[in-house]
Parts: sequence; C-alpha cells; structure tokens
Amino acid sequence: MTSMDDAGTAVRRTDDATLDDLQGVTLLEDERVRYDLQPAWSNWADVLALGTVLLPVFGLGLVLYAMAWLERRHTRYVVTDQRLIAQYGVLSVRTTEYRIAALRAIYTETGLIERLRGLGTVAFRTDSSSMLSFSGIPNYEAVADAVRERQRAFEN
Repeated sequence: MTSMDDAGTAVRRTDDATLDDLQGVTLLEDERVRYDLQPAWSNWADVLALGTVLLPVFGLGLVLYAMAWLERRHTRYVVTDQRLIAQYGVLSVRTTEYRIAALRAIYTETGLIERLRGLGTVAFRTDSSSMLSFSGIPNYEAVADAVRERQRAFEN
C-alpha cells in the first residue's frame, strides 16, 4: 500500500514480505518490510531554489529540477524486521544496510520547518560508530519506534 503524505513524500508501510516492487532490495528468508520510504522534496530545497532563480538563464533551472527529481526518485529507505537499507544513486547505485540487532544508538531530529510538515531525520549508529541517516522522512518517530521494538525483540 503506497500513499503520499502531506509533504508529497511516498510512504509505504506494509507487512507483506512478497512485495514485488522492492527493486534492488532482496529480502532474506522470512524477512518482512515495515517501511519503504523516499525522502521529502525539502531535502533538495536549496537546489530547487537555485533552479527557480536560474530558470530564465538558458533553462539551466530545468537541469537542476531534473537532477533533484532523479536523485529523489533513486533514493529510498527500507526498514524490515531485520535490517535497515538505504539506496542512493542515479547512474551507479550505492546500498548501505545495517542489521537491526547490531544497532547501538538511534537518533531523531527535526527542524522547525520539517516539524511543521511532519518530517524528520532518523539516524542509526553501530559499534563501529558508522552512521546511517534517513533524512526528510514522514513519521520519523514511528520509524524509530518500530526499530526500537525490533531491537528489544533481538535482545530477548
């Protein structure tokens, strides 16, 4: 089930492990998808603002709009009951994944404008101090809570 939130961000919350449109994400045996998210357009606010200013200059603004659209379209965050997966990239794709059982810290953050739009950032840290951030996502607190619940299940 896919829907758009108030900020125009694609949000999918599902427990369907047979989700066919998880392009590039292979689920493990018995793994279920909890969230499949895209960042909000506000992550590219500076590029879009510059595109608006440069629109009259030989259509340069259209190039910036297209770059932001492509980058957003090819950025996704997936939360399963076992892993966190972030995919980035238009021409080459980079995937970062963490096992939920390996997480040591979860951080949430929202600025004034993001808070008004119901958006925020959730960052995850492992023992190695590497960080994975899901920025500009709707329901960021619910995503963090879902990961915390799964952490507790792994601890027991």
